[in-house]
Amino acid sequence: MLEPGEAAADAPVTRQVANVVDWLPVWAATHPDRIFLAERERGGEWKTVTYSQAWRNVQQIGTALLGYKGPETRPVVAILTGNSVRQALLTFAAMYVGMAIAPVSPAYGVSKEFGRLKTVLDALRPQMFYCEDAGPYTLALQALRIPLASCYSASDIDRWCNEDAPLNPAALAAAHQEARGDRLAKVMFTSGSTGLPKGVPMTHAMLASAQATSASNLVDIPREPQTYLEWLPWHHVMGGNINLHRLLRFGGSAWLDAGKPVPGRFDQTLKNLREIAPTFYFNVPLGYSMLLPALEQDAELAAKFFSRLEYLSYGGAQIGADVAERLDRLALRYTGNRIPITSGYGATETSGPGLSTGPGMPSAGALGLPAPGVAAKLVPAEDRYELRLAGESVRGVYLDAGASCASAVDEEGFYCTGDAVSWVDETDPLKGLAFAGRISEDFKLTSGTWVNVGALRLRLIAALAPLVSDAAIAGHGRDCVAALLFMNESACRAAFPDAAALPREALTKHLPLVARIGHLLTQLNSGAKGSSHCVQRASFLADSPSPEHFEITDKGYLNQRRVLERRASAVELLYAEPAGRDIAASARDIVLTSPS
Repeated sequence: MLEPGEAAADAPVTRQVANVVDWLPVWAATHPDRIFLAERERGGEWKTVTYSQAWRNVQQIGTALLGYKGPETRPVVAILTGNSVRQALLTFAAMYVGMAIAPVSPAYGVSKEFGRLKTVLDALRPQMFYCEDAGPYTLALQALRIPLASCYSASDIDRWCNEDAPLNPAALAAAHQEARGDRLAKVMFTSGSTGLPKGVPMTHAMLASAQATSASNLVDIPREPQTYLEWLPWHHVMGGNINLHRLLRFGGSAWLDAGKPVPGRFDQTLKNLREIAPTFYFNVPLGYSMLLPALEQDAELAAKFFSRLEYLSYGGAQIGADVAERLDRLALRYTGNRIPITSGYGATETSGPGLSTGPGMPSAGALGLPAPGVAAKLVPAEDRYELRLAGESVRGVYLDAGASCASAVDEEGFYCTGDAVSWVDETDPLKGLAFAGRISEDFKLTSGTWVNVGALRLRLIAALAPLVSDAAIAGHGRDCVAALLFMNESACRAAFPDAAALPREALTKHLPLVARIGHLLTQLNSGAKGSSHCVQRASFLADSPSPEHFEITDKGYLNQRRVLERRASAVELLYAEPAGRDIAASARDIVLTSPS
């Protein structure tokens, strides 16, 4: 169980403090010269900030924020920028003095459509905005008529952190005494994968509980200071609450990775991994799929990567058994031991962790069991269960445009996640729960049969691996299931050398590749239990999921609904009769008709 108390360097992992920032002065006093945060400057060199410097800067920024003269004494600060050292310092300063912070997806500000940003700001009604570099957001700021006087940037943070900048210790101490309990600390927004993003208000008590829960998952204090190579966006709970707050809890070092698991950006991650050896490494399944070939082909990179590694972790989706096995083989080759591969389940509404894996649970596919301080309720939903969660860090309440609240909790106070789970092994609950799809993504065929989209999508991707990186499942109101496929371009070119020089769009229509997909669909369907477990037709899309159009979240999770809406014409071609030559069809194909 979690235990309230004061922050101390030797506190047990279950220690829950009043304010997550209370750990910062502890490490500034005990390890002042240890690197807290680092990021690359434009010249490519690492700029580092020690714990003593960070604590000084947090107090300086806090003093400046307390002097803000706006419509409210302690305003809401909206952050519209990517991960950075300055953003972290501003965040911790605001939380330390009791101001509410609201990290917003930068994608909302650079999109050609500002609808999502307007929805977020209408719900939030911030008094201050932080854009590290306002340039990319100029059109959004103008379109939404955000006054420039309320916008702050990197130069303001630097000015506040000037060596001569004054401190007001008495005012800081007084403000900090109120920054606890039910005081609003942060507003984070859902990814909008099932509609428009919704704001979740988080109190200091919720964040402190989530921090202690994340820390206690490690059982013991790490043997050495934690080192993260961190890319996960801080406007999501995994990066901004779990990883960043756990790092602060243990006095570790975060090297900010400007790379991402997307084409054109992952090379930056590999460059960083050649210099930084993490002790704890987190990525999404797509990131591991991109990392593994590099580790398998580059012995020097792999030796560096595994040299200090204690934990591997993933979230956002399931990794395949083949990915876990390849990671195991590499760990054994370079360390002589298996590295624990952990995972879990969380949501914006849980402020971070909800379920987590532990010893004896599978490395691939398991979400685990309720984390310390969290309770789970399983509500039967056909052959699965709907997952509901409760705890001090859990809040199924939202801000709306009128600043009133909407609720997503049941009569017993459990947050209704909308996700389905099943037991990894029904005869052994200690092996934990597995993700079984989003209930809202499921649909019925014309036969009245329900399709479990989450489970079928995972089976399809596994069956078509490594040619396919992701897939969107179609079939609502149709006679059968079909799929739009996102290509793993390098794997397809390797599998069909005769097509290696073809442009990407031509490659998606390469007849031998289309025939291979049809053959794999036949194999998939041969062992299926019924039509809801079969995929009859599939076709490749010529491009990748579009972040600009919100087809994929910042964590690499496919927004199934948005893909099908935006690519409706491609869905129609899947069901056209006769099928086009670039449509892969199972040998067990059936006559297709349009929905009535």
